[in-house]
Amino acid sequence: MPSALGPAVLGSSLLAGIGRDPATNADSLAAARVAIELVSPDAVQAVRAYGSQPVSGDAARFLSGYTSFLIRAGDANLAYFEKVGAAAPAGEAYLPAAQALKEVVAKTPPGKNPIDQEVVQSARALTYFILTASLVAAVPSGGGKVEAVQDRDRETVASAAATGRLVAPLQARGLDGGYPLWASRWAAGSIQALPGTTEGADGSAQGYQQTTYSLITALLLTAAAREGGEAAAR
Repeated sequence: MPSALGPAVLGSSLLAGIGRDPATNADSLAAARVAIELVSPDAVQAVRAYGSQPVSGDAARFLSGYTSFLIRAGDANLAYFEKVGAAAPAGEAYLPAAQALKEVVAKTPPGKNPIDQEVVQSARALTYFILTASLVAAVPSGGGKVEAVQDRDRETVASAAATGRLVAPLQARGLDGGYPLWASRWAAGSIQALPGTTEGADGSAQGYQQTTYSLITALLLTAAAREGGEAAAR
């Protein structure tokens, strides 16, 4: 569920970033619209299709721990970008959004909270990490090269395949890994369907972010299952 809420968090953060910096280019608004109007409804519909299952008290503790970890990782990413990469093109759209979301996640209550609150907090932390990781990925390498769209698309397809490999053993144990599997295939499909179109760049960016959500979700499900928290994994 946290990753399904991610696109809505991403869209609202992009809009908040525009509010912080009116000079932010129109790409921010376009990306926000894609996240809120296209990706988010599909994600919520997919979660509803898979139904709901009860969770144990350990699920809240599990999510709380990873929320704290993702916030710390996002803080490190943002600090790095602000120091060495603030002039990168991605900063125009994502830096104000990441800074706005940082203010939100900084208010996350410590320790374990009710599961509904932990899900929302986890969605924010996951999106914060993905936003800031996207910024770091946009920093030119030592040779001054910025990652090309084609390279990012190859990473999206590779991540989708990795998600499938992680989900297979979970499903063999009777755990529901359907949502990250669907989302990763959605991501791979978005970049394969839109190349050469006016929506191609947005589809590439959203696909990259969506498959990152999926891969992290699959990793979290795997970690939860390994520590015996099958109910938490569901």
